[in-house]
Amino acid sequence: MWQNLDLQSLVALSIHIYAFETFYGEFLDFVNYLVERD
Repeated sequence: MWQNLDLQSLVALSIHIYAFETFYGEFLDFVNYLVERD
């Protein structure tokens, strides 16, 4: 049971990290767009 719980936690953490990195990458692209527009 604990092994399953650890695996689920690890998967959830990986998904959160991936989502955050994706969002951060999109944000940086948006900032670069605003900077280059000027």
